[in-house]
Amino acid sequence: MAPPNKKFRGNNNSPPKELSMVEKQQKKNADSSDPTERVAAILDGTSSTSSMLELVISQIKTRCYRYAAKHNGVIGILEIQAIASSHLVGSAASWLDTFMRPKIEQLFDEEGQMVKAKLPMRPEVFLDALRTEYHEEQSKFGLSLEVGSYFQKNQSFDRYRSGFRTILAKYAQPDTMEQEPFIVKLFRRNTNLEYHPIVANIKTYKDIDEIVPRPEIDAMVQSSAKSFRKPFNNNNYRNNNNNNHNNNNNNNNNNRNRNNNGNRSQSKWCHSCKTKTHWTRECRSKKKGDPKFVLSFSNSTLKFNVNVKGLKVERLWVTLQGMSRQPALLDSACEANFVHTSLVKHLDVHQCSPIAVYSADNSFMATITQYISLIWQEMNMTIKFFLADISKYPVVLGAEISTLFRKYPDNIHVIPMNIDVLTPDQITNQF
Repeated sequence: MAPPNKKFRGNNNSPPKELSMVEKQQKKNADSSDPTERVAAILDGTSSTSSMLELVISQIKTRCYRYAAKHNGVIGILEIQAIASSHLVGSAASWLDTFMRPKIEQLFDEEGQMVKAKLPMRPEVFLDALRTEYHEEQSKFGLSLEVGSYFQKNQSFDRYRSGFRTILAKYAQPDTMEQEPFIVKLFRRNTNLEYHPIVANIKTYKDIDEIVPRPEIDAMVQSSAKSFRKPFNNNNYRNNNNNNHNNNNNNNNNNRNRNNNGNRSQSKWCHSCKTKTHWTRECRSKKKGDPKFVLSFSNSTLKFNVNVKGLKVERLWVTLQGMSRQPALLDSACEANFVHTSLVKHLDVHQCSPIAVYSADNSFMATITQYISLIWQEMNMTIKFFLADISKYPVVLGAEISTLFRKYPDNIHVIPMNIDVLTPDQITNQF
């Protein structure tokens, strides 16, 4: 008889995880004979790779110049498209095809012959168009997102500052300078509490470089981080296990004695799965109702800006990641946050299980299947939004956000009740 296989871990019939478009392109580039293509940065046109924009542009520019240097300083449209195709996937690849198709069609005359005079193309023309397409909408928001999620923790101040500079170097200088006050605020906020008095007065990137590290504070931070790590003690683990085992035995004996003394125990029964192993209230397989969200306004009351109780609703201006300032409806009885689909179609949207949305009068309004996480810039907090066009207001903030309304800082602008915001022109005129 063959010895058992010690490496056997049971049957695993789950399908392998499907590679993303970026991972597929990276795998394809790894087989290239060109060393610059094997390490190519990839842009998929979503917020998840927006930080790679400047690196992608730099690499495409270098590869185009290398090609031109080997061909008398000339590079054509087709060569630029071939080079860029190894860097752009997804919606970025679709944009590449849209941008290049008219130019390629102009290469041929009415008889279908190629016009060589139209073949050359300056790489800067293509790179400027690529930067214009993805720079304004996503790159600068990727900067705030990356800095906002970078914390000092148990790092020394020098190391934390160096990591911050590394993040800034990945983005275009106009973006970093445009957002300097906000980015510096994130840097201050994400330092450890011990450094807050030291960084409280910094306003610019130059101020960050002039701060002198405090070794005594760094040592204090690192020692406090170590103090939270409780060492593993095998004796304590064994003693706790023995105590738990003894307690379980005592409880079982007490229950057995109680039954032997004549007390009749009621037999368990589950009405859901029809077994005697547990009660119905303890059943884990009990069928749950379909998830749904109920809004506090109905179709008839929404246009008058009142909720079901007849009270005035609150509206305010919000600036979310990847979009201009928008009017938002505060609804303290709503169980979720919503955003119009047209505002986030260029961002990275995720799929979710279908969820029905009902108004307060229990009439069906919509079914949502997508969500997205966005940064609310005035509050510097990440909020989960479901995609649904259920309101004339492009943004609806639910109970979780409404409960914080009294704590909003001065930079939150409330929309007066005598203003009814409906059109983009009215939105623009408010500022």
